[in-house]
Amino acid sequence: MPTMTSLKTLLFFTLLVFTGELFAAQPVKLFEIKGAYEDAIMADHLLFLAAKKAEGTVPDLRVFRLDNKGKTTQIGSYRSKDYAHSIARKGHYLYLVDGKFGLETIDISDPSKPQLSSFLPLDGYSHKVVIQNNLALVTSGFQGLHLIDISQPTQPRLISTFQAYPPPEQNSANDNVTSASSYGGEEDYDNQREASGGGDINVTWEDLITVEGALDVAVQGQYAYIAYGSEGIVIADISNPKKPLKVSTIRVQHTAESIFYKQQILYVTLGLDGLRLINVANPEAPKNLARITGRCYAMDVSVANNKAFLADGQCAANSLYVFNIADPRHPLKETAFSDKVNHVRLFKNSILAMGPDHAQAFVLQH
Repeated sequence: MPTMTSLKTLLFFTLLVFTGELFAAQPVKLFEIKGAYEDAIMADHLLFLAAKKAEGTVPDLRVFRLDNKGKTTQIGSYRSKDYAHSIARKGHYLYLVDGKFGLETIDISDPSKPQLSSFLPLDGYSHKVVIQNNLALVTSGFQGLHLIDISQPTQPRLISTFQAYPPPEQNSANDNVTSASSYGGEEDYDNQREASGGGDINVTWEDLITVEGALDVAVQGQYAYIAYGSEGIVIADISNPKKPLKVSTIRVQHTAESIFYKQQILYVTLGLDGLRLINVANPEAPKNLARITGRCYAMDVSVANNKAFLADGQCAANSLYVFNIADPRHPLKETAFSDKVNHVRLFKNSILAMGPDHAQAFVLQH
């Protein structure tokens, strides 16, 4: 006769491990972890969390073990060279991009003691890493998209760099300050000026390089779909990694910050302009399908089983929106939950909502 504990254990791991019809009316909270995180990977009952920056003596990459009751215990950590912005996993290696420096390859064969295996310096400010087979793609702001051979994890090799647009020139004569509108997206910055009471907005070069250029990327087959800041969405053919080619550009009114590909549709967060759905069945002629707005600032999105999960920022509670996208031309809002949410990741039948001071995991029942 099974005990209550064993039944709970079976339920927890069934929900986490097996796929099925996801996401119904109300989620069930699994756990909460303090900290401000930007990315996460869950595998083999382990959770790897990338915090944007180390907090005091606490490193910015943290490893947690999930027990059979859904509780978490931190078992390991690793301090990056700068900020842990994004992580991707292949085998027993974790690939971390750290902002100003580049790509760190971390051996996680012993998850309690992650060890730096190799480091590849990269130009630009590295935001996101995605892996396809033996290729790592890293978005690096104004420097574009780096394509890296990781067939030998201890010796990653830069193959090429795709730059859709030349970077703006730094105005060194004016105390390292540049006009925000000097790199496309004038309308976006006009809206920011209006929202802040008018007047010109000047930002430091150090600030601008962290929020513009190639910010995020999704890969499917021979195409890379790049969220390219206020320049919009750029589609590149990477069938020959040595010579990536621009296929098309999708212009937008606000900064394209994050991007998700699912079944020939792009889901792109555009800040104040919400979430845009774009049909890319023909990458040379993308077609707008729909626009979704929340109440705040669309920052991140994940998609599965005809549901889009939109992280809508920090201006209100219940900032994780769930939309039914069975008909992508007419998305329907189903619910909103969690607290303030900046980033969201899906792991089979669970979801992780990451906010300004904690991450919450939910099982979404059906």
